[in-house]
Amino acid sequence: MFFASDDRPGIPGAPVDMTVNSTNHLIFTLIIAVPTVIAVGLAVRGMVRDRNFLWPILLLGGVIGILVEPILDYMGGVWWPKDGDLEAFTALGVNVPWFVVLVYPWILGWEAYYSYRVFARGATRRQLWNLVALCSVIDIAIETVGIRALGAYEYFGTQPLNPWGLPLWYVPCNALGSIVAGALVYGLRRRLHGVQMLMAMPLMPMSFAGVYGAIGWPCWVSLNSDWPLPVAHLCGLATFVMGGLIVTIMADNLCVPDPAAEARRAGTTGEAELQRAPA
Repeated sequence: MFFASDDRPGIPGAPVDMTVNSTNHLIFTLIIAVPTVIAVGLAVRGMVRDRNFLWPILLLGGVIGILVEPILDYMGGVWWPKDGDLEAFTALGVNVPWFVVLVYPWILGWEAYYSYRVFARGATRRQLWNLVALCSVIDIAIETVGIRALGAYEYFGTQPLNPWGLPLWYVPCNALGSIVAGALVYGLRRRLHGVQMLMAMPLMPMSFAGVYGAIGWPCWVSLNSDWPLPVAHLCGLATFVMGGLIVTIMADNLCVPDPAAEARRAGTTGEAELQRAPA
């Protein structure tokens, strides 16, 4: 028997008796594995056909990112059932199942590579926000299937912004973790040649852990202090505000002007000047 005081001493209410249907767990593992197989296939093809070694390096960096997961689960109140799951490893008292290991190559590595390509092509502010929306929708979809449809895991504690079992403060953390990784790789683009490309690999766990620490810390403090739900909601909103700040910083430093927006702005300015001109 496992007790909350032994497993997660900081957050009360751990569902220690939770079980998962082994068939559902296997189904979710297979669902998660499909994008991973596709990502690996595309990365290998790019490496052979185009001599593109960056993509597989980022996928490997995503695999390394799994070592951050127990920290996020321990601090953020994620519970993987101990009965019925396919356990990959245990760290910090957190039993991490195989589908979590399989998700990291694409939810972190592939999304980071895609984000890098968006920046490399010259992203506008609108395109950056569209990228944030895309990564957010992917996270919401896959987690909703795992939580609501298949019951593969659960969030516990006084979780803020939790309308259907997925605390929404997790969404900007997960989405921006991969996008920031792509932005950092873009910042290193002039060095990504030969063996120096390996510098991109540790950026994956660094970015994921860094984003959670940068914007998720109010919820971590709230959960581990058992603050009342209204205060927890404020902490969740703070995570969104700080996530928006990170996007704004990236937009100001990495994005290019939008020609259509510039044309509209120029047209509006021109009309205002004509209206102010003497008859």
